[in-house]
Amino acid sequence: MRKEKASDFCDKSICPKNLTSHIGCNNPNTWAETCGTNLRIYRNTHAIVHYILRKHNIFRNIVAGRYLHKFPPSGRMLTMEWSTELARIAEWAAKRCTISPPTECISTVQYRNPGFNAAYNKFKGDQDILKIVKSQLQSWYRENQWARAKSIENGVSKDSREIRHFLQLIIGEVDRIGCAISRYTKEEWNHQLLVCIYSDSMKDFKKPVYQIDNKPASHCKCGVNQQFQNLCSRRESSNLENTEKKHDSDLDMVELNTTKN
Repeated sequence: MRKEKASDFCDKSICPKNLTSHIGCNNPNTWAETCGTNLRIYRNTHAIVHYILRKHNIFRNIVAGRYLHKFPPSGRMLTMEWSTELARIAEWAAKRCTISPPTECISTVQYRNPGFNAAYNKFKGDQDILKIVKSQLQSWYRENQWARAKSIENGVSKDSREIRHFLQLIIGEVDRIGCAISRYTKEEWNHQLLVCIYSDSMKDFKKPVYQIDNKPASHCKCGVNQQFQNLCSRRESSNLENTEKKHDSDLDMVELNTTKN
């Protein structure tokens, strides 16, 4: 796993100029007053992290390989990995008990244009955590039914239906995600909220959601992911310059090993 740079959340230079404060700057780590009772953040266990990553990469692999036939294949869609720093920001957002994006900055020193997805379910009694997470992730993915091939280029849906969550799932340059799960009780209903922060977003559509090509993964510099073969290798970076340096380094190592043999 690639190492992340630690962020100083009170450093205003990591945020857009129109946002004066960061959600993490001197955050008291408290819940919003409107959250209700029985407040709980679930620890990101190996099972939870693995499930969220696997579902995201399955969805991405389906779209990149044109298994959803109305969408063109992707020549370069990265494999998602976990970010503890983005997960930390997601936890602060999850303690607001709302699906609305924070009004404060949620950038990091490494990810200046982060994306945001959120969903909640309410229910009586108790429910399995992962079962609810599954339904929430599926609800984002099912928005594909309202998207068209042109949506990859302009973000516009059929009949102005909601597709932003789906498009966030398949942004080609996203290689990191961090999520948080909160539970709370309001008006005698239990709520489970999932918040995910992504390393990139599509705030405008100056370029397509992902790089389009007739052959999936044809523009990956470091090969393909052996498990999700329409996605780039986990070594591939969203920063092409770093990826090319890594690729050249790998080639040098191959030459050195060949010489030794």
